[in-house]
Amino acid sequence: MTKRDKRDKKMGKTGRRYDENRIGALDAVRAVSIIFIVWLHVWEQNWLTPYIDMEGSILRYIGIDRSYLQLFVRYGVIFVETLLLLSAVCNFIPYAKSIVLGTPWPDMKTFYKKRAIRVIPSYLLAVLVPFFLSVFSGDYSGRVGFAFADLFTDLTFTNIFFPTVNASTAINGVLWTMQVEFWFYVAFPFMALAFKKRPVTSFSVAWVVTIFLNRLVIFNLNDNYRVYGMYNPLVYLGLYANGFLITILYFYIKDSKLADNKYLSMFSITGFIMSSVYLCKLLNSCGLVNKDIIMVEQKIQVEMAFTAMIFFLMLSGKTVNRFCANRLFLYISGISYNLYLWHQVVMLKFKEWRIPSYTGDVSPNQLGDMVWSKKYMVITLLVGVLIAHVLTDFFEVPVAQKLKRRLGIKKNVAPVEIEAYEEIDQ
Repeated sequence: MTKRDKRDKKMGKTGRRYDENRIGALDAVRAVSIIFIVWLHVWEQNWLTPYIDMEGSILRYIGIDRSYLQLFVRYGVIFVETLLLLSAVCNFIPYAKSIVLGTPWPDMKTFYKKRAIRVIPSYLLAVLVPFFLSVFSGDYSGRVGFAFADLFTDLTFTNIFFPTVNASTAINGVLWTMQVEFWFYVAFPFMALAFKKRPVTSFSVAWVVTIFLNRLVIFNLNDNYRVYGMYNPLVYLGLYANGFLITILYFYIKDSKLADNKYLSMFSITGFIMSSVYLCKLLNSCGLVNKDIIMVEQKIQVEMAFTAMIFFLMLSGKTVNRFCANRLFLYISGISYNLYLWHQVVMLKFKEWRIPSYTGDVSPNQLGDMVWSKKYMVITLLVGVLIAHVLTDFFEVPVAQKLKRRLGIKKNVAPVEIEAYEEIDQ
């Protein structure tokens, strides 16, 4: 066993090494996305906004007089879009290889088994534990019927279809994303087949549906905009179609002479920077609107920007991809699913339980108590990461391995969407 093997073993099941065949950009996208989503939710509780004044910096000569970091924190919900897009890319990779390179078409039953192993065990735990915590804390006092509806709809991935239940859920506010993903997984093999047979028609129909529903919500904006504009799986059809498209284009380019073009990396890095600048300017133009409304009113522009950013980053060359697959990003990527499921539960419960402690009826962040806000941020982040690490190593991975053997899946099922990294036996 080499020294590198020993280091990987010490890192536990969440640690993975870089491989030349790995699309390192996907690790970076996953890690950065979960960082900003977690940061958004801690910001909502402690109000510590990362303003960075850059008026005196050399960047002012190119029109940058302040950091855009606070915008990415305030509008961190947009990074849910990147996770959904990333899921489309990761899961479509074996299908894209079949279309472009002629490899065997993935088996539908195997796909469903892998998705079930990947999603359901950790999801159920993230439903049941918060539910019983809410029961014991009295959140459902006098609302037995609602408690049953809340639990039943989350267990069946249908909470997003019931506005009154979803708006008052006491279980876990981030589950809506996994419910959108669940219905995407159900339709995925059929969407992939349609994209193989009629790519232009399938892409066009997906975007017609997305634009129609998005415009419908904007023209009739009301209190249910989240249900119809954010939680409706159909509004993400265009985003998933984008994921399919850039995955196919990626393998076409990699299988062509362009892959050896020395200017491809330079062009891709430039494209990534330009797409990032466009996204920054877009967020800056939104002002201080409701952070969720941007998911409706600027949805299409945000999705196009993220699509371009991920596509260019994937093609940015071995050096960039190697950097993107650094150990920190690999680690965050490895625990990202459980970190996503549990971070908001930790933050809300700790504030409810007054951790860190405080006196009075008004939350310290509303009184401008910076010391409490910083302590709260550090404690909740550390606990959230610890819970995610423990659950990944001692629940998600062991359960996945056991289910894999029981369901007859030969390939290891890792704590990430390994379809994106088929060449790596995890």
